Amino acid sequence: MADTLYGMAGTWKLTKSENFEDFLRELGVNLIARKMAGRSNPLQEISLNSDEITLKTITGFWDTETKFKIGEEFQQKSNGVQQKCLAIWEGETMVLTLTPIDGSVKSQKTTRTLINGELHVVMTVGDVICTRIYQKQ
Repeated sequence: MADTLYGMAGTWKLTKSENFEDFLRELGVNLIARKMAGRSNPLQEISLNSDEITLKTITGFWDTETKFKIGEEFQQKSNGVQQKCLAIWEGETMVLTLTPIDGSVKSQKTTRTLINGELHVVMTVGDVICTRIYQKQ
């Protein structure tokens, strides 16, 4: 796991995206924001500070940052909804689950896996699965 985590550290540029707009629709994101997000070419920055992981997604208009420790539950606000979150390892895959505290939106699961030097990010909400592939910069 440690080798995989260190391999994930760095800046990654999106090269391929499948089903992203449907994923955002399932999350309840409005049409204009979905279109803007679909046209963006985001960077993912993954950094480590001791046992704390920071994930940044940089689009220029909808940037996010999440800090957490593997195996420790935390809370964050996403799209105005307070969520309970937990990151774990499943083999060589980092799994992050987000569950709304008030049940107002569906739960979300995001996995990050290194495959042949690429970062594969698979996001699931409801029955919708979105795959985004990044190349290290």
